[in-house]
Amino acid sequence: MEIKAWFVRKMNMELHADWKEYAGHEIIGETEKAYKLLVHTRKYNRYDGETEGEGSDTVMWCPKSCMTENAAAELVQELRDSKTRYENLLSFAKANGLRVRNMMKAKTILAAIRAAGLEYNY
Repeated sequence: MEIKAWFVRKMNMELHADWKEYAGHEIIGETEKAYKLLVHTRKYNRYDGETEGEGSDTVMWCPKSCMTENAAAELVQELRDSKTRYENLLSFAKANGLRVRNMMKAKTILAAIRAAGLEYNY
């Protein structure tokens, strides 16, 4: 079984902040309504798009309604799209002279853009 992409986006934004890439999961526990998952990640080099070295594991709960049989390809693509959106946001802010840094929350960067009187569609 695979995790639906929207659920991973909602629950695992730290994957993006650490530039990690989803590498699969294992079901390690189960209740009546949810699965306990061990999510595997790989370290992701945002400059050349290659994975580098070992990743880490994160434990999370996932409702059974957020699991599906064929979501792996959708999930990987959604995570890559999310990284691209974040990189574009960061580049826009830096190009306009704002003081932002890698691994700032997208919400914080958007607030800085609005405070500077600029508009960006994230």
